[in-house]
Amino acid sequence: MFIAHRGNNGMGYTPNSVSAFVNCFNTSYIDAVEMDVRLTLDGVIVVSHSDFYDGKIISRANYSLLDIDSL
Repeated sequence: MFIAHRGNNGMGYTPNSVSAFVNCFNTSYIDAVEMDVRLTLDGVIVVSHSDFYDGKIISRANYSLLDIDSL
């Protein structure tokens, strides 16, 4: 069984990015994808390896204050 850690980031994709995950589904030898998920204060699920984003603790911030959509 092959599990892609944080998406297929070893193949030049940004870890935990949509492109890294999509590439996994288009690759026949990958059986599963592992990702780190966090829950914001207002209940939004965020894919992030770290507990922090832009100096803020994800679980203690509302999604709108994280400015993640700009990525």
